Amino acid sequence: MVEKKSGIKKILVPVDFSDYSRHAAHFSMLYASSVNAEILFLHAYYAPDMQTIPYDESFGFEGSITDYLNDLRDTAREELKSFMENLRKTATEKNLKKLLMDYTVVKGPLDDAVFYTTESYQPDLIVMGARGKDKRKSDPIGSTTTRIMEKASVPVIVVPEDMDLKGFFDRKKILYVTDYDEADCEAISKLINLIRSFNMDIFCMHIGSEKENSSENINKMEGLREYFRKAYPDVNITCDVILKEDVIEGIDEYMSKNPVSAIAMTARKRNLIEKIFYPSITRKMFFYTTVPLLVFHT
Repeated sequence: MVEKKSGIKKILVPVDFSDYSRHAAHFSMLYASSVNAEILFLHAYYAPDMQTIPYDESFGFEGSITDYLNDLRDTAREELKSFMENLRKTATEKNLKKLLMDYTVVKGPLDDAVFYTTESYQPDLIVMGARGKDKRKSDPIGSTTTRIMEKASVPVIVVPEDMDLKGFFDRKKILYVTDYDEADCEAISKLINLIRSFNMDIFCMHIGSEKENSSENINKMEGLREYFRKAYPDVNITCDVILKEDVIEGIDEYMSKNPVSAIAMTARKRNLIEKIFYPSITRKMFFYTTVPLLVFHT
């Protein structure tokens, strides 16, 4: 039997030393060990711009300001170094052999640090942590995470802190939510690349009202089904339509009967009017999901 290899070689994991950040780090280690990928852990720390610091006696000399900024950087490095030591212990305890892990510290807001590091490191996947569902809406980090989800140039998987890590690898099913976007074929190709090593099935689902269930939409789903059958004969991909007015309710109804490892969807670019009046399904799912959310980009 030919081994199914993943094309994932580099994983970027932003961390802030919180419990949910540590949970995402553990997920990335399990995933990387399974696909033989390396991990770069990123910590972004805040330091004020020297030009915006008001002059007073405590910062009377430029050398004092420089020392202050250097202290912030060094503290961030020491905290990340300690965090990494604990992760290496965990890797040893879980017998995750040959796991290549490195780390870096970047000054600035988290989203800017992620975009900057993505450009230089060129990861195949970004793994981020999220608070439990009930805490997520009140967490200011949540809005930063959704910005990264929607704007990153590579796939992003968000891992909730209350998710069972083992369940991701055991359930063997990914739910891909489609709105018949032109990017579906590319997104499915990337999805298969991410899960190829795990022999997971893909359920491609469109959720819409009976009004949307027109012959045109039926033909679109048939077209997707036929494309997947020809392009990926070795992958079990099921395509179907769920009649439901509300997308979130449709996903919830499906998952109540069919436990899945993760939900995958595409985040498309939207204009300002759409952003104001029609919040994206991706953003809604971030605040709702209790399983990992995998986001691709058009």
